[in-house]
Amino acid sequence: MHPERDDIIAILNWLHRYAPDKAKTLEQQLDLTGQRLDYWRDVIKRIRIPRDQQTGLFEQFDEFFGSTIVVPDVLVTWKN
Repeated sequence: MHPERDDIIAILNWLHRYAPDKAKTLEQQLDLTGQRLDYWRDVIKRIRIPRDQQTGLFEQFDEFFGSTIVVPDVLVTWKN
């Protein structure tokens, strides 16, 4: 499980428990149908965010930190 990714579901569950009327209003305003919530629960389970264990930085894609960075010889400056 990924607590930071599960927070929104936990918050909605908490709201249902302690303020059910507000939870219902929020679900209506955001159109959070059961089907939509199930979809996002599935997304939460499947999402993968690669993170370098030594630096704590998040990779843009697999092997990002092992890539060669190409810097152009000419940099363009935009003027207004």
